[in-house]
Amino acid sequence: MKLYGMLDSPFVRRVAISLASQQIDFELIQLSVFSTFNEFSKVNPVVKAPTLLLDDGTYLMDSTLILQYLEHQQKLSFFALSAQGYQLLGLILALAEKAVQYVYETQLRAEELQNPTWKKRVLLQAEKACQAIEQQIQGYPFNSKDQVCISLAIVWTFIQKKLKGLISQESYPSITQLQQQMEQTEIFQRYAYPQA
Repeated sequence: MKLYGMLDSPFVRRVAISLASQQIDFELIQLSVFSTFNEFSKVNPVVKAPTLLLDDGTYLMDSTLILQYLEHQQKLSFFALSAQGYQLLGLILALAEKAVQYVYETQLRAEELQNPTWKKRVLLQAEKACQAIEQQIQGYPFNSKDQVCISLAIVWTFIQKKLKGLISQESYPSITQLQQQMEQTEIFQRYAYPQA
């Protein structure tokens, strides 16, 4: 199996770390949906990261669908979650989407074309997600293979790298503590967020 995408994407990093945490063999091929668009389109014509290319040539996309497929095919337990765990994971993935939307709006669109109302709303949605996560993550059992822990740590790192100063670490100590614990693990360091 080959995983295509860059580790600065929270969704690509989520798949890489999740697979590694279950000791699934795969090759990470870091292609950008921007700078290597044409090369990426030869693997997946939609050019969506992450893309997982199976040995039979089938390509899968969307981090959750990739993990669900592998869980079913290989009898794994990526999503052995309680109702609370699923609620948290939904909040975390919504936070990831809002963070990526904000980055795209502010870093890929010319400043004079940016929509201030949209930016404000996306940031508000991100903050509301953070508030709900912070409240619910307290007392959640730490497990380095758990999708809530993996996904939250990855998304929080992405936010601190790409939305610097917009969402404060100090305001969310439980999220930050979990992220710091996860980032110190061997698998997180093996698939680290790229240095600037």
